[in-house]
Amino acid sequence: QAPEIKAAFEQLSLLRKIEETVANLQKAAQEFDAPSLEVNLAIAQNLRMEGIPPYIELMDKIKAIYAAIDHALSAKSMETLDYALSLAQEIGYNRQDCYDAWTVRTCVEGLTAEINHVLEIIPERDQIEELHHRCRTIGFSNDLTNQLEALIGLEDPDLFKRQEQAARSANNHQRRLAKTSQLKEIFFLRFGKTIIWEQCPIFRSPADFAKSKLIGKDKTKNSMLHWSKETIPTSLTNIEDKLLQKDAVRNFKNILAWSGDKTVQYPIMVAREIIEKGVISEGLRDEIYVQIIKQITNNPNHDGVVQLWHLMQLCLLHFPPTAVFEHYLEGFLRDKGGEQRWYTVRTLHDTQEKGVQPVPAPEAVEALTKQTYSATRIPIDVHRPTLPPPTPIDAVVDINTKRGISGAYSSQSYGQGPAPATYGGYGAPAAPAGHPAPSQGPPAYGGYGAPAAAVQPPPSAHGGYGAPAAPAAPPAGRPMPQPPGGRPMPQPPGGY
Repeated sequence: QAPEIKAAFEQLSLLRKIEETVANLQKAAQEFDAPSLEVNLAIAQNLRMEGIPPYIELMDKIKAIYAAIDHALSAKSMETLDYALSLAQEIGYNRQDCYDAWTVRTCVEGLTAEINHVLEIIPERDQIEELHHRCRTIGFSNDLTNQLEALIGLEDPDLFKRQEQAARSANNHQRRLAKTSQLKEIFFLRFGKTIIWEQCPIFRSPADFAKSKLIGKDKTKNSMLHWSKETIPTSLTNIEDKLLQKDAVRNFKNILAWSGDKTVQYPIMVAREIIEKGVISEGLRDEIYVQIIKQITNNPNHDGVVQLWHLMQLCLLHFPPTAVFEHYLEGFLRDKGGEQRWYTVRTLHDTQEKGVQPVPAPEAVEALTKQTYSATRIPIDVHRPTLPPPTPIDAVVDINTKRGISGAYSSQSYGQGPAPATYGGYGAPAAPAGHPAPSQGPPAYGGYGAPAAAVQPPPSAHGGYGAPAAPAAPPAGRPMPQPPGGRPMPQPPGGY
């Protein structure tokens, strides 16, 4: 062939190659395909095409997005996810890994809200474990999940204390009472045998109790804490106030009348007066309980004992013991309360929680004395908190499986930087034979921090990659590639 014809064919082949490369570059830019951009940029550089810097810049940004999303999907922190999505939003990037990042972010946000709620209300152990299991299943780990793990690791008494404190803060009376009851169950199981009734520190000594007796002093000493038909010479407990001592003696006479050891015309009014004394006078509350227990102990009159247990229940419904005496009273109720002991114990706990109640009318007193109480030990109703619907994790599990991310807690902590970029799951191809590799630009982002504000959902129509400054004019006969025009970025799955 003539040299002119050969040159023309070479020029035509070159132009076709340039046109093909331009089309490939534009297609790769529209699809945010960094490996394809890398291959075709190598070809463009080998062809000495001009106008390719915008494509190199875009390729570097896409690689940075690949690396950021890879790291974010593994780290599962809001900071890394927000940062990766903000990079994607800048250029309208909308490949599948971006949708995956939005899915993971939505899940992480939901789990974070759940954890914060759980740490505030401290629900039951199995509820905490279920949330912790979902976090662990997808590999979500941070300071909040560590706090969940710490809660799960608590022994029952410590967990119950945290739950009681949370219920107190939330003004949840029923749950607070349930947790108090659980703590007391553990306390009496462990230390109940160390609480000896006769060693209660509020009792007078037998000698002090009987010192005013001139006749029958030994008998008075021996019967101090046992049933007696005789009135008491002074209070059974260490009351220094003389007026309260007189009230204590009068109250014991009322107890004798109520139980049938003394005759009285209106027993309901006697019971009401006993309750009224306990409601009004804090200094007499322990004394009243001790007097009732004294008359129950070794009482040969069965009907009288029944009446005294009715009186005990009436008092428990309306005023609590002091903190010094409460364990001794509860210990007696548990040991000597008979079939109804669990009901009286729960009544004690309830009144300790609610505090002093108003003095009942005579009709109410009569009705309460006729009430029957269950002998069945009903399990404590812990009043499980109602939690919001659990955040679904199945989609994140699928993403982890697809990308080979372990579901256990990641050993790579946030801030160490991502693993080398894999271009969104695509291996970077080698440049074609005979073509030099393109300039690489800045390295893939690593150790990146949180954006200034949480990324917002991308708009339905994003401007995409903006046009760069116009490059120098191309040589004659060679078309210049157009900068990528971008395309709208669809909303992430679920309309986040």
